[in-house]
Amino acid sequence: MVSLGDPVTQEVDHFLNDRRIQDLLDLLPPPGRRPVVDVEETTPVERVFHTLADHDYQSLPVYRRTADGTKEYTGIVSVMDLLALLVLNENAPLPVNGTAAPTPSNSSPSTSPKKPHWEHVLSLPVSRALGDLAHQPHHCQVLKSSDPLRNLIGYFAQGGHYRAIVLADPADRQDVVPGSAAARVDDGRSGAPSASHEPARFVSRTDLVRYLWHHHAQFPALMDLSLPNFVNRIHGVVSPPASPTRGARHALAILQERQQERPTMVPMTTLAIDAFHLMHQRQVSALAIVDSFAAVPHQTPVDPDEPTGPLTSELAATHLRRLSYHQLGLLDKPVVAFLLATQDDVPTPFVVRTRFTFSQCLAGLLQTASRRAWLVDDMDDHPLAVISMADVLKAFVSST
Repeated sequence: MVSLGDPVTQEVDHFLNDRRIQDLLDLLPPPGRRPVVDVEETTPVERVFHTLADHDYQSLPVYRRTADGTKEYTGIVSVMDLLALLVLNENAPLPVNGTAAPTPSNSSPSTSPKKPHWEHVLSLPVSRALGDLAHQPHHCQVLKSSDPLRNLIGYFAQGGHYRAIVLADPADRQDVVPGSAAARVDDGRSGAPSASHEPARFVSRTDLVRYLWHHHAQFPALMDLSLPNFVNRIHGVVSPPASPTRGARHALAILQERQQERPTMVPMTTLAIDAFHLMHQRQVSALAIVDSFAAVPHQTPVDPDEPTGPLTSELAATHLRRLSYHQLGLLDKPVVAFLLATQDDVPTPFVVRTRFTFSQCLAGLLQTASRRAWLVDDMDDHPLAVISMADVLKAFVSST
């Protein structure tokens, strides 16, 4: 358990005590210099996927037009929301205007059970992802620029959140719901004021992580943590080391024993459709792809069903962004074949070692524009943990 008196907690608390969200905004480009990329609620899911891919985003604000033509934001949709929409609606054709979606005459449930249904979901308006998935974290939190920075850190550290709206003047916080005044935000292009007359901006999770890295010299104890220590810490396991060497070895031993921190892994032979199902089931944004054919004689997983082998690549929800009807057949291919066909390459994951510090990991994440780091065993490259941007932020809420 994290102690309130340990050096990491003390330095994080000292830094955050008087920080406000406005401090982050001061380091971002002014409104208008970074136009908002958004989609209208009637936009088909397939086009939303492609818009996400064109800008390399994980989420987009969704708006509708009011009677006077103003943009009214109804929420934020992410690739995880769209994956959930695809998976939850694949077993039966959905009605469109009271008529069941047609099944192509050259396919049958026994030979192609998912293609016609995923095709139909790709043609649905993105508003269905906001309306049908009320249990998903698609809504957008509205904060004030005068709010403590801790509030924004806590929101993004939950996982599943990629953007928030920040209002510049003291308005009451609320979730964005259809018709709310706070949902009417200047899009950064027209230069016109928002309908609520409150300057507002979208802030991303990466913006926040970059801000904290800008001040990394304020957190020497946190930045010097070994990665096994860091991973254990964000999961509530803190063991003060007797010495740096002994402490690192002890932290690694704890990490190797704690199966709940293991990333979700699939063999290279796993079909893409099954991998995406597993991704949705575990509510993770990426899976580690391991080479189960590689010899790892000393590797004895506690769970006999857990794949073994070195990390070779990763499959992420963002890899669905180029999905189109003509590529649906690729979902029945192994994950590596799916990646080659849809991404033109097999992604090289960002790998970190147990000897790395948190500072080295975070610097690498930002310099390579990676969304996650895979911590692997030094002996055989088997994944031990995954460190996402949300995990990075958890280190700053452990003391709050």
